[in-house]
Amino acid sequence: MVNHNGYKIGFMPNTEFTYEQFEQFLASIYLTVKDNCEIKSPIIVKEAKNLIEILTKNYDLQSPEETILNIRTLESWARPRNLDFLTGISNIVHKTYGIQKGSQEYETIKKLEDLEAFF
Repeated sequence: MVNHNGYKIGFMPNTEFTYEQFEQFLASIYLTVKDNCEIKSPIIVKEAKNLIEILTKNYDLQSPEETILNIRTLESWARPRNLDFLTGISNIVHKTYGIQKGSQEYETIKKLEDLEAFF
């Protein structure tokens, strides 16, 4: 289902989680990279933003900046926040959000996970 702004809403296929929660998770990844790399590696922040844009377009979600300003979920645990690490996020998206290993989306998340090496 899509809301009046053109963004998906409701549960993601084969999961107990929503598109809105996934959107918040992507915003958290963005904040983490931005906070850790903005000054010393702005190119890494741009790469993260580009990778997240691929995912937000594939799933019809808000950009990380829009998400931070327009939170679409009520759960406090799903709010955008700085994550302690990026290692393992590919497993999180596979198990939690049902993104299949080997898919384009999964490979994009793996690339985001690899950015932690620059922190």
